[in-house]
Amino acid sequence: MIIESEIYKQLLDNLGLDNEKFEPEDMKANHPTKAKYYVKNIADNCFDEPHSKLDSSARAVYSSATMIYNLFGKNVIIDGKKYQVEYEEELKAIVPSNGRYETHKAHLDASLRCDNEIIFCEAKLKEWFGSPKKLAASYLKPECYFEDTTDKNLFINFFKSIIDMKSLNAEGKYKSIYKRYDAIQMTIHILGIYNYVKEQIHRQHINKITLINCVWGYDVIPEYEVEKKEATEFIKLANKEFKKIFDEIGVEFEIKYYSFHELKDKIDFSADKERLEYLKRYDVNINA
Repeated sequence: MIIESEIYKQLLDNLGLDNEKFEPEDMKANHPTKAKYYVKNIADNCFDEPHSKLDSSARAVYSSATMIYNLFGKNVIIDGKKYQVEYEEELKAIVPSNGRYETHKAHLDASLRCDNEIIFCEAKLKEWFGSPKKLAASYLKPECYFEDTTDKNLFINFFKSIIDMKSLNAEGKYKSIYKRYDAIQMTIHILGIYNYVKEQIHRQHINKITLINCVWGYDVIPEYEVEKKEATEFIKLANKEFKKIFDEIGVEFEIKYYSFHELKDKIDFSADKERLEYLKRYDVNINA
């Protein structure tokens, strides 16, 4: 896609690194057309020293994991509150139906903590150019849910409402009804957060949780316009359905959607102006 390639080129150029910094050997061997968008040293793609959970895919100039790390750092001030940030947090979702004891997990890109409040964040950069993830059939089976997930039927029915029930494939997965927005992943995140709160309810007092989608986008691109429209529809439905079960356990819960630049504008960079300058690397100028 021409527009997609132009975005990557501008993200690449914005880094201002010598050509020798790019095209790691593994990418040249396995994905030669993508190699030019990958740095050899992940540190060249990060404002701070890379955290230990960033994998090789975070070397890409269009890595959403790197984007959110560059945005938040190790702590961040939003609306006057200072949050400590953790990355790649895993929350248990269900137990698979294939007999294994490991769990299916919700993988959150970042979690921000301040007192009794948590902000979980799912970041996207270029993912909306592709199709959303599929749903494993296990999520529709009550026996695959944990005992503490007392509202399992609510989740099952909601999953059914966002998938094409006739689309089950040979791998035991269903397609989303959404073309761009990853409603399935977000619902799994909600389930993981719900399980986390139920598990922690006697260990720590949490009274407010926000689940944020931080999505880099460009308004003149049709795919992004579809992503935003679908996000608005999904979030309205999900907040209506799930707020009540969090209210029952004493937690104020809400899902919010921000573009990368909208969320950036909510952050206080007065003591971190170098980071703010570095974040200009995500500015592009595209004529669609």
